[in-house]
Amino acid sequence: MAWQGFTSNTGEYDKCVELEGWDLLGRKVKAPNAVKYDHVYVLPLLSIRMSKGTGVVTSVPSDAPMDYAALRDAQSDAQFRKKYYLEDHMVADFHPVPIIAIETKDFSSTQAAVDLVEKEQ
Repeated sequence: MAWQGFTSNTGEYDKCVELEGWDLLGRKVKAPNAVKYDHVYVLPLLSIRMSKGTGVVTSVPSDAPMDYAALRDAQSDAQFRKKYYLEDHMVADFHPVPIIAIETKDFSSTQAAVDLVEKEQ
């Protein structure tokens, strides 16, 4: 954020807290621009490159196949949930909400994920 014009002086920031990604897993958060859910939970996405940015990303399972695969893995795999300290209610009732419209055809990453990314996490 310090390099994206969100701070008073580019490249400078005040540290508020220091934490590990593990500290965020399972936390209930308000997602900006979420249209269907009042809140979501912080889930792991194993394909993130920690050397590229903060490692914190917004997941869009309706339009990104890897995000859909991650949600599906969390929903269907009890061992995955246990490993990442997730409870069933944190993933069970969440379903992709499409946010991208393409005029020429219907697009759903859910089908793309099923076709291309089977169990990549």
